[in-house]
Order: sequence, then structure tokens, then C-alpha cells
Amino acid sequence: MARILLVNDEADLVEICKMVLEEEGHRVEPLINGRRAPDVAVQWRPDLVILDWIMGDTTADEVLPKLRMQPVTAKVPLMVVSALEDGAMKARLYGADAFLRKPFTAEDLLESVGKVIQRQPGDAAAANA
Repeated sequence: MARILLVNDEADLVEICKMVLEEEGHRVEPLINGRRAPDVAVQWRPDLVILDWIMGDTTADEVLPKLRMQPVTAKVPLMVVSALEDGAMKARLYGADAFLRKPFTAEDLLESVGKVIQRQPGDAAAANA
């Protein structure tokens, strides 16, 4: 299964998502500090990064370009989660491969993750839930 870097400043949500994803066999690296996401991603080399749009210390529009500029993470699929009305548009604008609107269920999360990790590199279609 996939190695997933889960970046969100809501500790309870991180714990629940981690549990759901690990029950499906994924390896999850939780991260509460969004500013550390690019460095952790380079070191841990995930198959997928799930990133909250608004975190206490940063926002996805600051983190996404940094992930895309690193050779190691440039092609790693990125999924943004957000409750923002224009979250899907912002996610696409900043190069995310998928978007998941909050609040979401465990089934929504697993379905979205499944779509993203099953795609072949270079697929143009974004999986928007």
C-alpha cells in the first residue's frame, strides 16, 4: 500500500485519518506543522501528501509550490482538504492532484486516496470528491 504524509493542524482529525488509512494497510506519517511538510516529504518520500489548506502556521498555497520545486517530491500526488467554498479551485490553481471537501467521511477519504494512488504518473485528470 501507499506511504502517506498527512499534514493537518487539527490533531484529532489527523489521528482519525491516520487510523482509517492504516486500517487499509497504508503507512502514515502524521505532521501537525505544515511548514515542515516539504522537508519531511523529501526525507520520508511519500507516495501521497494529504495537506489541509489552512493550518495554524501556514497555508497550502505556501506549501504546494515548495513540494513541486523539490525534485524528490515534484511528481508526488498532492491532495488538499478544505472546508473553503473555493477550495477545489484553489487546489487546482496551486497544482494539487485532488481535493476533498471537509467535512468528509472515512469512506470519502478512502475513495479519494484510492483514486489518487491508482492513477498512473502523468494522468491529467484530477480526482475531485
